[in-house]
Amino acid sequence: MRYDLGKEITVLLCALVVTATFAYVFHDFLNHAVAAISPAMRDSFAHITALLCTAIIAFSLGKFLHRASHDRYCQLQRQLGTAPRQRRVFFLLRGMAALLLSLASIMLIGHLLLRAPSLLSLLAVAPPALLLGLYLARRTRPAPPRQARQHTMFSWRWQQILQGERLLLGSAAGSALSCLPLSYLNAPLQVFGCVALVCGLLASFSLASQAARDAQFAWAERNFGISHAQYVRTCEKLGASLALGCASCSAVGFIGGQLLFALPMLPLLPALLKIVLLAALAPLSMPLLLFQIDVRRPAVQYITATLWTLFIGTAILATWFSVLLYPLLRWYALQYSDGRFYRA
Repeated sequence: MRYDLGKEITVLLCALVVTATFAYVFHDFLNHAVAAISPAMRDSFAHITALLCTAIIAFSLGKFLHRASHDRYCQLQRQLGTAPRQRRVFFLLRGMAALLLSLASIMLIGHLLLRAPSLLSLLAVAPPALLLGLYLARRTRPAPPRQARQHTMFSWRWQQILQGERLLLGSAAGSALSCLPLSYLNAPLQVFGCVALVCGLLASFSLASQAARDAQFAWAERNFGISHAQYVRTCEKLGASLALGCASCSAVGFIGGQLLFALPMLPLLPALLKIVLLAALAPLSMPLLLFQIDVRRPAVQYITATLWTLFIGTAILATWFSVLLYPLLRWYALQYSDGRFYRA
């Protein structure tokens, strides 16, 4: 994968411009809304957030410590005959560095939230989370060869999407978080639904671009013994991961806006479910549309996905029974495009 410094700088400048614009436009009324919250509620929210971040950091530290003692570097040192004392010293140095970084992260979060957790709270939350991370990392077993191949296909393409499509993914996240100002403006559900659709579409375009790059080297996949069904399953897993991210961002933006601004709220649970479905619709549908026309032309996939998403999304906004269309259309799309990856 070629690294393009000019593209990275352009994406960074665009992200900074969008962030600065968002901060400038919404700075005043966000400060006004936060000031309207009682100090006790703000203090409780900051304390809970600090404890939650502490638990996540301790959990990650436990998983890291287990991996550090069982990674390939340690195995290589054992095979080369390195003295056990030297291996233990190296592991202790890595563990101390990770522990200091974790403590610095907890202190930084407490400083930003203006509410650092007490020592008693740290002792109550951090050790159980650390032990849970160690336990789960120990219970993790190596995947069988077939699953390992599927995992490699997914992880490689996932890294390519994250590193090569940052502008699309950043725009998708920004459109989802725009539910905050829309809540302040007391927008109707249809507007939130359109924002969720745009978020999902922007994220699904990254999958279409990745599939177009994959189609250029389909012969290499075939020589490695990758079948069409395995590739489609990988694309569906990528789409599900993108759908989860879009749905989470849209849900956070919608719920945060509805709770932050004391306005007449929409029926929260039904509206939230529809927004989550609309945000996840395009990423879940893109793997089904890739091989319908021409996978090598991303622009065609953009148009097809937009029309598909508008059709199904409008039906979901109208009635819940439209969700039943998706399994039927999925079955038809998979049958119609069977074996087309190597004929693309």
